[in-house]
Amino acid sequence: MKKRLMTIKATKQLCEIYSDEERTTRFAVGYVISCGEYTVVELYGPYGHYDGIVCFLTDSIYQVKTKTKYLSALEKLIKHYDEKSGYDLHSLDSIDSILKVIKQEKRICEIEFYESGNNDISGFINDFDDNTVDMLEIDDYGNQCGTSTIERHAVSSWAFDSCDTKKLEILCG
Repeated sequence: MKKRLMTIKATKQLCEIYSDEERTTRFAVGYVISCGEYTVVELYGPYGHYDGIVCFLTDSIYQVKTKTKYLSALEKLIKHYDEKSGYDLHSLDSIDSILKVIKQEKRICEIEFYESGNNDISGFINDFDDNTVDMLEIDDYGNQCGTSTIERHAVSSWAFDSCDTKKLEILCG
């Protein structure tokens, strides 16, 4: 799968990424930014609007599609709205670079544990090292609700700069 993802990145193709084997109709759409332990993707929603950066554990990706009718239609919408992340995407080449940006810019991120299919924790990163991440958790209303130390290997996806995390950042402010 890694080889295919690298080809999709090199050819700058919009793709569908499937990583939830329990819900096979659920997928993310975007452009692959990098591929290593995690695959970093610039996401777009179903109406063609930019919807953040997500990092999928590469081993959790079981299917990738390109050149579908859905992607062709969505690509027209993406070009129409011409929304971009605002980040230097070349610098987001690893999970460490992503965590560094989230921490330094005080952005809220969402994490999913063990391919749960849920956003299990939302919050600010206080600190991280090779094994763990310390987070200030934020509830759905923008309130602080404790701190957590998370084992990095337990996280199957990280997301930030999405509509959901931007909403929480506004509610926190």
